[in-house]
Amino acid sequence: MIPWDYNLAFGGFQGSADATELVNYPIDTPVSGGSVESRPMLAWIFADEEYTELYHQYFAEFIADYFDSGYFAEMFEEVTALITPYVERDPTKFCTMEEYEAGIAALKEFCLLRAESITGQLN
Repeated sequence: MIPWDYNLAFGGFQGSADATELVNYPIDTPVSGGSVESRPMLAWIFADEEYTELYHQYFAEFIADYFDSGYFAEMFEEVTALITPYVERDPTKFCTMEEYEAGIAALKEFCLLRAESITGQLN
């Protein structure tokens, strides 16, 4: 299960402006505006200990493969390098280059802190 857009992926609909809360959002109750029971796929995962363990295993593999390995940081820099020249040249951009660069830095920090939080939750 992957959030389908930027807002859902980074806490836009959580109703909170608290970055610490979003970074540390619980992986075993990843629901806003309802309950785990009101989400059939999540309820199915958490109703069976075997599936819950598999869910945690997949999370651990994701963190190890993408964050602990350094792949995320490398890929993030590559994608940033690809996008930045287009942002610089775009006469219709919605932000200044300084705002763009601040956003890039904040997004990277959010992702790294979220990975750290998930590791802590798994431990």
